[in-house]
Formats: sequence, C-alpha cells, structure tokens
Amino acid sequence: MKKQKNPPKLWLLSSNRWYSAISAYCIEMSQGLQSQHVAHQVTLTCHSKALKVALQRNLPLTKTIVSFSVNKYYKLLRIYMMFYPRIAVSFGGPEATFLQFLSLIIPIQHIRFKGDWQKHTHLKNLAPFLSKLSTVGVKHIILPNQKIQQQLNQRKILNTSIIPFGSSQIRKSFIPYAGQSDLLIVGRLDPVKGHAHFFKIFHAFLKLLTRKEIPHPKLQLIGLPANLSAKDLRLATNAAGLRPDKDIEWLQQHVSNLNEYMSLCSVGIICSLDSEHICRVAVEFLRCGTPLFLSGAGGLEECLFENTGVSYQGLDIQKSAELLYRLWQQAILETDEQRQARAQAAQERFNSEQMGRKLLELIERLSLQQEYHKSSPALPPKSK
Repeated sequence: MKKQKNPPKLWLLSSNRWYSAISAYCIEMSQGLQSQHVAHQVTLTCHSKALKVALQRNLPLTKTIVSFSVNKYYKLLRIYMMFYPRIAVSFGGPEATFLQFLSLIIPIQHIRFKGDWQKHTHLKNLAPFLSKLSTVGVKHIILPNQKIQQQLNQRKILNTSIIPFGSSQIRKSFIPYAGQSDLLIVGRLDPVKGHAHFFKIFHAFLKLLTRKEIPHPKLQLIGLPANLSAKDLRLATNAAGLRPDKDIEWLQQHVSNLNEYMSLCSVGIICSLDSEHICRVAVEFLRCGTPLFLSGAGGLEECLFENTGVSYQGLDIQKSAELLYRLWQQAILETDEQRQARAQAAQERFNSEQMGRKLLELIERLSLQQEYHKSSPALPPKSK
C-alpha cells in the first residue's frame, strides 16, 4: 500500500454494524468535517448498514475491516500507517480499546465519544475504577448532552466537551401540515422504548376528547420488532384498553419517506424509559417542524427550546394525558408558517456543520495546549 501525499491527520473509527444513533453520530460528524473542509478518513466495518449510508454520502473511507477485535489489530495498524493521523476519534465500541492500546505505543491523541452512561450498578465498588480505566490513553471525551457530563464530573472525569447531535439531511421543501390529528412514535419495538406505559397515557388522552374532535386521532407506530414481538405489542395494546386499527396503527417496515410521516403527524412521541442520549429521532421530528411530547429520559429535555414541545417526566398517567391533550389541541391548530419557523430554528440549531465546527475548535484547543506544554520552560529543581 502506498502512503498518501499530504495525508489527512484526523481518523474516525466506528465498529457499530447497524445504522444506530451512534453510527449516525459518527457519519454526521464526518459530514460536518467535510462542510468545514477538514481532511479526514473514516474506518467502518464491512457489510454494515453504516457503511452503506457512508457510501451513499460519499464520505472519505479507508479500507473496511471485519471487526475491531484484538486479532485484527495488525490490519488496523496497516490502515494507520497509510496516513499516520495525529488525532483519532472512537465511538464507544472496541475501536476505543484499540485506540487506547495504540496511544500507549504511538503518539496519537485519542478523543473518545461516549454516547451513554455506564452505571456499573452490578459492580458498585468497582465503578470508580472502571470509569477511570475507560479513560486510560484518552486525551478528551466528547458527549452528546449535559446529563452525561454531570454524571462523569461526579466520577472526577473533567476532560469533556459537549457536541450535540445534528443532521445533514436537507429538506428540499417544507411539507404542509394540513391539520392532521394522528400522533406518531418512530423506532424499534423494545421494552426500553416505553410503548406499554405510553399506551396507558394515550388511552387516558382519548377519554379527554369531546365529540367535536371526532374523528379521534390515532397513534401511529413505525418500527420493527426488536426485543418486543408483535404478540407482546398486542398484549400491551389490549392491557391499555386500546382498539387495534381504530386507536392504533403499526407499520412494520422500512420507510424511505419517514420525514413525510414526521411532518404530517400532529405530535411526535418519544416515550423511552432510558437511554436517549443522542436524541436522533427528537432532532428529526423538530427539523420537520413537529412538536414533541417527551418522557424526559436521557438528554431529551435538552432538545426542547421555545415552542417545541413538553416533557411529562415525573407526572402520573392522568396528568401526562392532560398535558398531551393541551399540546395536541395547540398542535392541530398550528399554521404552516408556525411549523416552518420551528423547522428552520431546529435546522439552525441541530446540524452536522455545527458538529464539525465544534470538533475542529476542540482539536485546535487541544493542539494549542500541547504546543504550550512543549514550549513551557521546565521548573528549576527544588533546593534542598
């Protein structure tokens, strides 16, 4: 393999096989770096859905790798020697372990993205040690929200910066809302996504409707079964008192025009019980101009700004339903101009250019710190 002329000095590595929130974060980061004209390379696993998206977006890719396991380190070292990057960014998987190893033998600055908070609840006595171990050889940590930063600060891990998730997807034209009343949940069917609890809230919400509001809104679900089967969903629906096909509809397939569904619903629902640190779905709803009804898990509440939605965190089912009813009444009366203003504000706040710009500022700051330490005169030895 020939060494590149004028090689890029920044390397992004992601081991995630799916186009998950973390994969999307890595890809949007690369897209943002491209918008800032920053030369870099991205290494992904072969046959992954993330790779397919990266190829569609024409991102600067190295040779792919089957996995980031220890027995593949020699292949990763060969990729490293193609362009000898000075800075590498990992995204939380085994690639972070590889870069921790690499930084011990090669002068490379490792920036680690942490997209969640490992509580180590089953190893409480070892939690401080495990947290410190995850930062060995790590120059800096980037986080998607303030909540994780506060939790890391409690562990005395202070070398952190927040870079919220942003999207590079361009809305070619605003989709008129047309006052449709249905509510929408997007995402895989998994117990952690909180569908069963929200079904109870939605049932209480339906009881608040008057005859003037007929036809009653439906709850639409778009997502494939993960750790929750179709049978589990039916049982949860029946337990909440909802009627299939009348109160709730489920679309079990990949949807290519997802932004249309997000734009045409009255309210976007994110009812997760945990996780939701990257908040990709919340960002996409807002960029479509749709107000949010949020559980408050993870960093969801940090996505909210003026007239963008509400959180029902800490409320019981009845009060949550009443809050949803007030939000829904406002949403169905919104004009296209109001929705378009929300979409524009969200696109300015949550975009990949901001991600690239903030990472570039961080790298420049770290480089200045390194140069300062190199140029600082050594302190004279203490006199005995």
